[in-house]
Amino acid sequence: MIESREQLLELAAKAELFGESAEGLDLTGVDLSGLDLSQCSFISCSFMQANLSETLLSDASLRGCDLTGADLSRAELPGCDLCGAKLGGARLSGTSFNAANLSGVDLRDAKLAECELIDVDLTGANLAGLDLTGVRRASRQVGEHKHARRQTRPGRSQRS
Repeated sequence: MIESREQLLELAAKAELFGESAEGLDLTGVDLSGLDLSQCSFISCSFMQANLSETLLSDASLRGCDLTGADLSRAELPGCDLCGAKLGGARLSGTSFNAANLSGVDLRDAKLAECELIDVDLTGANLAGLDLTGVRRASRQVGEHKHARRQTRPGRSQRS
């Protein structure tokens, strides 16, 4: 169990974070870009304004984490559990959310340009102002949420 921000940064410098866990840490602004955080468990941690770009979070848990304004561009999150996380204003371009649990997630005003959303659970997610322009593939579940904007093809009507 990671007990402090300093301990996390020490492990990150050695690229030894695979499978680690932490709870309730303030990791605001931390740079973990490009690291393998697969099977890590971060519960109720603050990653506000953090750099998680190009990070691998396969089967990781970010339950209840605050990722407001974080950079997750080109990150891979297959099977990641983000239940109850805050992703408002996060940079998510090119991010892959395949089979991710996004239930109860706050995605207000997030931009998912060039993302993959396949078999994601968006039950109870706040999608107000969510921009899905350029999403490469989306599961049926995305269209079921009335606040999401979708890119339309010529001749098709816009869903709200």
